[in-house]
Amino acid sequence: MALSEATQSYDDTEAQMKADTKFFDASKERCQKGSEEWELRKENRATELDGIKEAIEILSSDEAREQFETSFKSGDASFFQVASSNDEMAPSVKHAYEALKKQATNTHSLRLAKLATTVRSEKSGHFDKVMTAIDEVITTLKEEEKEDIEKRDECKDKYQEIQSTSNDLEWKIEKNNAKINKLEKLIAKKEAEKTKTIEQIEDVLKNIETMEEERKEENAAFLQAKSDDKAAIELIGQAKKALAEFHKSKDSLIQKPEEFAVSEDQAPELKFSDAESRKGQSKGILGLMDVLIEDLEVEIKNGQKEEAEAQTEFEESLEAAKNLEKELREKKVNLNEQIADHGENKDDENDKLEENTGSLQDENDYKAEIKPDCDFILRAFDKRDAARQSEMDGLIKAKEYLSGASLLQKVSSHSHLRGSV
Repeated sequence: MALSEATQSYDDTEAQMKADTKFFDASKERCQKGSEEWELRKENRATELDGIKEAIEILSSDEAREQFETSFKSGDASFFQVASSNDEMAPSVKHAYEALKKQATNTHSLRLAKLATTVRSEKSGHFDKVMTAIDEVITTLKEEEKEDIEKRDECKDKYQEIQSTSNDLEWKIEKNNAKINKLEKLIAKKEAEKTKTIEQIEDVLKNIETMEEERKEENAAFLQAKSDDKAAIELIGQAKKALAEFHKSKDSLIQKPEEFAVSEDQAPELKFSDAESRKGQSKGILGLMDVLIEDLEVEIKNGQKEEAEAQTEFEESLEAAKNLEKELREKKVNLNEQIADHGENKDDENDKLEENTGSLQDENDYKAEIKPDCDFILRAFDKRDAARQSEMDGLIKAKEYLSGASLLQKVSSHSHLRGSV
């Protein structure tokens, strides 16, 4: 169940990731395009401002003033018309001019200043071009407002998306480091266990070698003892046989003394034991030899039995030692495989860590890339919006004034025509 849920969660997350990636690519493309357009507008505005500044410097120079005084025959030559010109304007036109001029001054808008100059210099009653220009500026202001709103919302969304992605990547990096640390501990533990296993294998091999040497020595001692016992049995058997044959012989090594006359000078009679007495003694010696032979044969049998038991015990111990060696070698192989697997997992995790770290760096780089534009629009949005609204108010008022002036001009022209008729 846990695996099924995890698999479903993985599929859902992967689908979301693909959708987020697609949205990110599209948003990035829009941001790049908007940034390029903004840079171009910024460059154009800077160029325009430089040109205007240079023009003002030229027109405000002493040489220009002297030239204007000579040309216009006026004691106060300037780029803008003086109050006497305003006096010639109709009240509605003057109001329109003042409204545009005021908002141009408040908002530092070159567009409104240009329109104000156009209104003042336009001939009375011919405001169609001015009205069209005002409508165009209003349209431009609305488009700029829309672009600023879109840019602001897009930057907010991008900042939120970057923050969310960065938090997720930081969490993944934390997990990567934790898993790598865990794998390193496992590898160190398995390496230590492997080292201990190798030492145990060496100990088992030494024990096997020692057992085999001791068994060879014990077997050699057994064979030597057996050989010695057999040689003793054979020697005693030969002695027994010789003694038995001696007593079976009719001749005796002890001579009986001849009878002689007894005299007073004769020595006491010397009596020897008879043959039966010597026969009993020989039987005792032969019996002792039989006992010795029997003891030696029993010793040989016991030695063979002990040798068989020792050999069986040795074989069992040797088999157990070899089985232990086999198990230890299998354990060593398994440890090598586990260490290799943990190493591969560690390498994979390091790759993921590198990938997540790179992605986090990409997010930070991208944030740094959009930060100047986004911080500017977020910081200046309200100010720009207020300035546009002021410009809009001035344009609307100017348009209303100019519409009234045009209407009055038409009525005046119509009345003049009727009077002529």
